Amino acid sequence: MKKLSEDFPTIWHYTNEAGLYGILGKEGNQSIWATHYKFLNDYTEVFLFKRTLIELLKPEVVYYLNSVSKNNKHYQEIIEKNGGIELIAEHEVTTLVEGKYNALFEAIGAEIYVFSFCAVTDDYVKNNGLLSQWRGYGGDGGYAIEFDSVGLEKQLSQEGNDFNLSGVLGNCVYSDDSKVIEEELSVDLQIVAKYAVEVFEAVRCKLTPEVLEDSAAPALQSFINCITRFKHHAFKEEKEVRIAIALMDYLGEEDKLRKERRFRQRNGVLVPYIALFENAEKLPINKIIVGPHKEKEYRAEVLKVFLSNRGHKDIDVDVSNIPFV
Repeated sequence: MKKLSEDFPTIWHYTNEAGLYGILGKEGNQSIWATHYKFLNDYTEVFLFKRTLIELLKPEVVYYLNSVSKNNKHYQEIIEKNGGIELIAEHEVTTLVEGKYNALFEAIGAEIYVFSFCAVTDDYVKNNGLLSQWRGYGGDGGYAIEFDSVGLEKQLSQEGNDFNLSGVLGNCVYSDDSKVIEEELSVDLQIVAKYAVEVFEAVRCKLTPEVLEDSAAPALQSFINCITRFKHHAFKEEKEVRIAIALMDYLGEEDKLRKERRFRQRNGVLVPYIALFENAEKLPINKIIVGPHKEKEYRAEVLKVFLSNRGHKDIDVDVSNIPFV
């Protein structure tokens, strides 16, 4: 998988005042809080990819059925009696995906957590933030935090070394863009497709599940990469980049730590989250933009004092010039 930092050296996270000081470590170490996927603003998260996966795997099974039945009259008769290769492939892939999708979620405990960023290339936006995001935080004023992508990739790698989890930092791929799906997810889809055909063959030959152990682990990782980056096209304008974490307690290594599940209040409801990068010395933050607000200059000064007292004088503080009220 191509590293995000190759396309976006920096990425942005928008938050309110409480979120900002939580990230900066007002009461402890710096960290970012990744939210359980069921509590995100898109209720189709993770499971949206199921139908797409069926459609993408069908040609692989069709190819396989054609190859095994080419010189075999017995298979040709079975295929003909059951409506043809296309219909059989549709049924078999649907059955496989429905079963394996749920089985994979049972294996990882359905524990997927997400932390979102925004990727921008426009210089004005880099200096002033996105108006659409400021609208989202307009009631109490917002903040945009610029993160160094290489730094995040390094810290995410270390998090995977320390804890039983699988993490990916990547841009979202939207459901209406087949070209981008092919470009961004083709390698992972090939790995998943290979595993799907192997499962299909194992079932047909009545083999034990152990024969698939070597390909199961990479298939699981590729599966996670796909489902966590695939998003409904209605959210396309956000140009979202995200850290997606799959907790691997069930399949993980015994010498690694278990990530603590925590809870926070949001609109009167407890929301599960995990804290990332608490063991790092500091987060790779370059700059913070104070969003439009009647007291934005005052907020900027408070933030500068806070950062100075915490030994973070290397983090720049700017104020957005967007005249949003």
